[in-house]
Parts: sequence; structure tokens; C-alpha cells
Amino acid sequence: MEALMSAQVISLLINGLEEATSHPGQAGSDAETEEPGQRNWQHEDGEEAIAERSDSDDLEATPQDPDSPPASVLFRSPSDVHWGHEETKTYLAILSETQFYEALQNCHFNSHLYRAVAERLWEYGFLRTPEQCRTKFKSLQTSYRKVKNGQAPETCPFFEEMDALVSAQVAAPPSNDQDKETASCCLQRTSEAEPEKQDDDTEDSDDEGDTEIPQGAVTTHAPALAHNPSAICPEVTHPEAGELEFGERSVWRIAERLLVMGPRSRQRRTGTVQSTNDSSSLSKRSLAAQGYVSDAFAPLLVPGIVRRTPLIHRGYYVRARAVRHCVRAFLDLTGAIRSPTRAQILSLGSGSDSLYFRLKAAGLLTRTAVWEVDFPDVSRLKAKRIEETPELCAQTGPFKIGDSASTLCFESSDYRILGADLRELQRLGEALDSAGLDATSPTLILAEAVLTYLEPSRAAALIAWVAQRFPNALFVIYEQMKPGDAFGQIMLQHFRRLNSPLHGLELFPDVEAQRQRFLQAGWTTCSALDLNEFYRRLIPADERRRVETLEPFDEFEEWHLKCSHYFILAASRGDILSETPVFLPSEASFQIDPALPSGFLSASVVTSDHQHSSLQRYGHTSVLLSPGIIFSAGGFGEQEGRHCRVSRFHLLSRSCDSEWKGCQISTLGTEGQWDGRLYHTMTRLSDTRVLVLGGRLSPVNPASGALQLDIYKSEDNCPEGQNVVVTKAALEEGSMLSCWRHSTTEVYYQNQRYLFVYGGRSVTDPVLSDCRFLHVETMAWVRIPVQGSSPEGRHSHSACSWQGGALIAGGLGASEEPLSSVFFLRPVSSGFLWESIHIQPSITPRYSHTAHVFNGKLLLVGGVWIHSSSVPGVTVISLTTGLSSEYQIDTASVPWPLMLHNHSSALLPEEQQLLLIGGGGNCFSFGTYFNPHTVGLDLSSLGLGQ
Repeated sequence: MEALMSAQVISLLINGLEEATSHPGQAGSDAETEEPGQRNWQHEDGEEAIAERSDSDDLEATPQDPDSPPASVLFRSPSDVHWGHEETKTYLAILSETQFYEALQNCHFNSHLYRAVAERLWEYGFLRTPEQCRTKFKSLQTSYRKVKNGQAPETCPFFEEMDALVSAQVAAPPSNDQDKETASCCLQRTSEAEPEKQDDDTEDSDDEGDTEIPQGAVTTHAPALAHNPSAICPEVTHPEAGELEFGERSVWRIAERLLVMGPRSRQRRTGTVQSTNDSSSLSKRSLAAQGYVSDAFAPLLVPGIVRRTPLIHRGYYVRARAVRHCVRAFLDLTGAIRSPTRAQILSLGSGSDSLYFRLKAAGLLTRTAVWEVDFPDVSRLKAKRIEETPELCAQTGPFKIGDSASTLCFESSDYRILGADLRELQRLGEALDSAGLDATSPTLILAEAVLTYLEPSRAAALIAWVAQRFPNALFVIYEQMKPGDAFGQIMLQHFRRLNSPLHGLELFPDVEAQRQRFLQAGWTTCSALDLNEFYRRLIPADERRRVETLEPFDEFEEWHLKCSHYFILAASRGDILSETPVFLPSEASFQIDPALPSGFLSASVVTSDHQHSSLQRYGHTSVLLSPGIIFSAGGFGEQEGRHCRVSRFHLLSRSCDSEWKGCQISTLGTEGQWDGRLYHTMTRLSDTRVLVLGGRLSPVNPASGALQLDIYKSEDNCPEGQNVVVTKAALEEGSMLSCWRHSTTEVYYQNQRYLFVYGGRSVTDPVLSDCRFLHVETMAWVRIPVQGSSPEGRHSHSACSWQGGALIAGGLGASEEPLSSVFFLRPVSSGFLWESIHIQPSITPRYSHTAHVFNGKLLLVGGVWIHSSSVPGVTVISLTTGLSSEYQIDTASVPWPLMLHNHSSALLPEEQQLLLIGGGGNCFSFGTYFNPHTVGLDLSSLGLGQ
């Protein structure tokens, strides 16, 4: 919805650069970011990316990225900025379009070409300069020619795409003699004045792809970019070249390009083509290709092939199922009515959606017709696509294509496509009347991610207009909500950086506010669910199991948080459509809200780390070596200006009453190296020795063996001078530990120290319930009897030592359902005994939290839950009475947002303080966020008498 995306470029540019320093935690928020699904899951170099690398260096190179270290990422030269797999695929797909590969034949127009290509990349959320595009193509040429000359195909990961591009150029004849002389020069030789870079691009597994923007809202081709932007926008003046570093010049060029994209200049352009091949449509195509849904028509409507990540697939799957549920409910209701008129489906902002074709092929449109509305350019392109595709024409039957002056772009007996602006309601009504829409017939109005891009007043006018116009109607919308929590803030920043802000979320922040919005606008009934509730309640268990096993998956926190920030709503009018609810109520309430808070725990930043010394990672583990030293290892985070599995260790230390200071420390020697694992456990063996158990390198590649980490101090005892020696732990033969998201707890049996390893997940088992015991003194796995009813299998739970045993709380169960149970593994004379702890009031199920025992109370800190719209704080459970209470975290004195999942924590009982270390995650498609500072919680209010 291009007209809704005003180009407030100067604000965008300034805000982006300011946030680069003010919000050091977030990366890749320009576009929906993904891992490279194109890679084989078994490929060693790409495994890590599939689950944990949903952001990438590519987006870090954009000026809007607030997490980019300016020297190493944002202001790199154009030749060394990393291109991700997905971005390169998109780039080559753009070059393969007719107007581009024909232009490639004439070297005289390369500057124009790469400007236009950079503009197209911006449409997909990849912000590149023309020079970067040119340099990338030259590098691809080099790799391609090496394979043609006999080198191994692995040296050119995009050989097939390059070969197809070369073949297309050879097949396209030059238009004149001059063109014959220069034809294919770009692919066949390099200018002497500009020697080609010979070293291959290193194709890392970072990538990004899916940009969630309103369908049809991508920007247009920009031949005008070859002109002087100052001539188009006189208020733009060039700074002196000597005043700017390279990266700043790049940002200025981007600002010029965005200013040229302003609404007025777009209107002045002739021959503007608005692409419907936006990333959302590509995601739907990928969704079908991977078997999540059945859709034979998406590939016909959406050119280009990409493979999205499992996380993006799940997000689009639940969206597709929610809309499908509402459509089928409408068709079932209207199909049972004896009516002289046919039912109608009106899809607003439909883009390249294949709904009509899927329904028609399934035989569900015998008494129903479909109207679609989008901007004229979008609608005309879709009509042209249908006209050119025999398989689509076979579904529509005889049709007519409207002329350029008509709002009716396509017309068949049961399918019409209109080009109109949803903000101009009078014209929209006239267009629908002319296209034969009968306002008195039962009508389903669909609006997927449409209203939120309208100004609140215009969205309100549209909702009321539909209610007044259609007396028998069902209005279904799918949109975002919950802007106030940490995930919601990242989501809002993402869309602001796309220059497509989400409107109205502050006015209607949750499902109840959205319900009231429609009821007050004249709708008879209205119900709404967030997508967690929809997924658990209205998708059958066997279908959920099918989807959950389609691809390896390990991003549960991101999946549940995404679903909690989107909702599906159905509002109805008229007796026919209001009698039967679209979402049937369940016997038990899905909501399990925590008790009212008993108080607040104040939070404060306890470190003043610089960028190079801060701990910005998640999926790591921390261990308190001594009262003044906390050691952290592993996880996914920022290192040397890029996001990756972190190989450096982190030491948080302080002396006497000084503040905590963080530093990065490296591996000593070359014999052993940290293998990049995450979701492992670490146990202190001594002040200078740590044991690492389990973890994974990817969801199909568990970490190999246990590790022993020895910390060696420098001669001057300076923390920065310490080093770590990594060796394979000398465990005696026993069961191999090939799990992650498990727990390791120190317990005692017969006065002997053991490590109790419980739960987790593995490549073959979604959850584990195994109990393993490692004798610390001999480093041997032993069998110890465990009595009582075992807890159900779980992972991402918490575990902490208490009275010689282990407290296990929460976690994620076999059906990916958060758990609320708390168990105590009690030492007894014959071994250990499982006991269930009865808690009142009952607590909200959660996982990905941490836990500690403080003054006889079990503290559950942070985590993720799906049964409440509130944000997890600290749950306090008395271990003597079982009484629970809730405490919210007062974050007024710490940088916001603060994400409390995938974090670690360390308890300082004498100081009555809890340190929260690291944490964050990949916020679906909106970028990856790392908590920028170590935060301390004041526990003094939880004294012995409380």
C-alpha cells in the first residue's frame, strides 16, 4: 500500500543514526530477517544459521541499524560489506528480470542499471548502494568464471543463477550495431581502468529476506535516480565531500534516494510499475513449497523462488490457518442459507494472494464470488499475470481486462480485481457498485495487515463505512498488537524504519480494545484471539504435530512471542452471520493470568561497559566463580561487528566495593577452541575451572562431548589479561550427552557431590525426561535410584540446588505447551525421590526463565509465557508454605527494552541482589535484540519476614 508509506526521509535518516548510538541492542530491524533456508540442514557451515541467526550482517550495514558498530559495519567500504545468502538470491532474481538483463548488455548504462537495482533491493528491505551492487556482481562473475574454467562448483554457490543469467543475455539479441560491440561485456571482461576483485565473496550463512509490509507497499523502479536529487528536491544540499567519511557519504546517498522516492516525485514519474512480488508473497510461496499449506497457485502468481526459515514458515502458517478458518466459517454459514443472491468475499489490500484460486479449485465458489481491491498498479500487475498464465485462466474462465483508465482491472463471472485507494471511501463505493458488488448480500470482508497502516481516523472511517454499507457482513482482520512490551517495541521500531509505521496500536493495544473498537463502530458481535490461543485451541492436535515436525526447529521463544503480538478478529452484522460465532468458546479459559503484583523490584544498570567489553548475547550460560567474578561462555551474540555464535568468553568482575566491569577474554593456545555451542550448561568445579555439558551447534547438530574450561590469571591479576584453556573433559565411559536446553544441578547423595542432568531435547526427541548423575570426583556417570512419579519431559526449564536436591520449575512440554509444575528431587537414604510442590495461587506456565533460592523462597525470573498478556517478572514461591506472589520489575532506571528470556543470572545473597546477564532473541522478522547491559535486581524487599 504505497500511498500509505510517506517518505519522511530526513526523520528516518536522523532517527536511524541517532538510534545507532542510543539503542545498541537491536540489529536488522529494516526488514523481516531470516536464516538461509536454501542451505542443507546437514551442511556444516550453515547449520547454526537455521535456528539462531535470523538477523545478519547485511542489515547491520544499513543506516537504520542501531546495533552496528560504525567503524566495522556501517561505514565499511562497498567491497567488503557481507552479502547474505537470501539477499544475493534476491539480487540475482532482480538482475534476471527483462529490463535488467537487457540493460546488462550495454556497459554505457551500468551506472543507471545499478541505481535501479539498488532501488529494487530497497523494496525487499536490503539497503545497498549502487557501488555495492556493482562490486557484488563483479565478484559473482569471478566465482562463476572459475567454475566454468574447471574449479569445484562449491566456489560459486550461485552458479545456477549466474548461468541462467548468462544464458538469458546470450539469448537476447543486441538492438543495434553499437550494442553488438558492447553486448555481454559486463559478463565477459573487466575494465582495465577498474581491475576486478579476484578473491571470492565469502558466503556466510547470515541472510535476511521477508519484509512484512502491507501487500503492494513496495516502492517503484526509479530511473529518475540517475538525475540530480537536488534538482528534484531543491531543499537537499550536498555536504562537502571532504567532510564525510565513506559510510556517511553512503548514508547521504541513501537519503537522496529516499527523498527522490517521495510521494510527489512518484506521482510525476511515468511508466511506474508497482511490484506485487513482495517478500510477504514470496513467504507464502515458500510456505506452500515446504508443505505447510497446499497452494498450487502461489508459484504462478509470485515469480521468484526463495526458501524461508522455519520460524517465518510457522508465523505465516498460523496466519494462513487463522484466515482460512474464518473464510471456511463464512462459507459454511452462507452455504446453509437459501438465498436468491450469491455470497461475496471482498478482500482489501489483497496483493498477489491466491485465495480466489484456492477456493475455486476446491469447488467452494459455486454460490460465492470474490472481489479484490488494491492500489491500481498492484491490481493491474496481478491482472496481467493472470492473463499470461494459462493455469490461472483455466480457473477464472472467460474474462476481460480493464483499460488503464478503469478501476476494474480484471473481470470474470465470479472474480473481479479493482484498483482503488481505501482512504477514498466514496470512490471505493462507486467502484464496487460498478463492479457488481451487492451490498445486501452476505459479504465477508478480509483485511490482512491493512488497517494498521492507515491513520487511526481513516481506519475508523473504513470500519464504520463497511458496517453501514453491508447489513449482513463478517469483517475479518489480522493485525499486530501489544506495542508496550519489549518485543512490541522492537516490532514498532522495525516498521518505523521501513517508513511504514503501525498506527493505532497505542489506542487499541490488545484484543479487548480491538473488540470494543468494532462494537462501538456499529458491529453486532465481535470476537478476537491472539495467535497463540488460536493455534492451541482451533488447530487440531494432529495437525499441530504434523507442522511441528516438518522442519527442525528451536526458536520457541520467538515463535510464541510473535504469536502473542498478532491477533485474528471477526466482527459480524446481521442475524444470519451473528448467530454462530466464528471462534467457538472453549470449556476452559485459555487465559491463566498471574496474581496481582505484590510489589516491585527495582532494576539498575550495574556495569558501564563499552561496546567491545559488553556481554550482548543469548543462549549462553554464566557461572559465579567467586563473589566477585562471573564467567560467561557460548551463545549467539555480537562479536567483531557481526552476529554469530560467540567464540569469546566474558568475565564480569569487581574488587571490593567498586562497580562491576566486563571484559572479553580469549582462548589460550591452539589445541582446544570453543566450538560455538549454545543452550549448554556450565558448572563451577573450582574458582578457576568450569565443566560444560551438552549444548548444540544447530538443531540437527548437538555439541560433541563435554568441555573443561580452565581460567588462567595474568601476572598483574588484570581481568583483561586472563585466558581460558579449553580441553575435552575426561569423563569416564557412559551415556553420551547429546542434548540441549537441559539443566545441570549440584546435588548430594551419601555425602558425595554429583551433577544431576535433567530434561532437555535432542535431534530425535522433542523433550527428554532422563535423569543422569555425574560423580564429580571421578567424573563418571553413575546410576542412582530415583523413586516417585517422574515429571513429564520438558526443556527450557529452570533448576537450582536446595537442601542437597534439585528444584525443577516450568519448561516447555512435549506439545510445545509451557508448564507450571514445580518438582523437588529430594535426597533419601536409597537415592532420590520426586515430590510435587503444591503452589497457591497457581502460577502462570512459563519457560526460558532462570531460578534461584533466596531466603527460603524460590525465585522464577523472567521467561516466556503464552497464557497471559502481561510480561513475566519475578514469581516468588515460599518453599515452606507453597504460597506464591508476583513482583513486577521496575525498569525506569534501565535502558528499555529489557528482554528477560534466553538470559542468565547470578545471585549475590549477601548483597540481596540478582544480576541479569545477557538475554534477548530474534524478534521474529523484526531484527535481533541483545540486552546491552548487565542489570541488577534489588531483592531487599524479599527479606526473611516477607
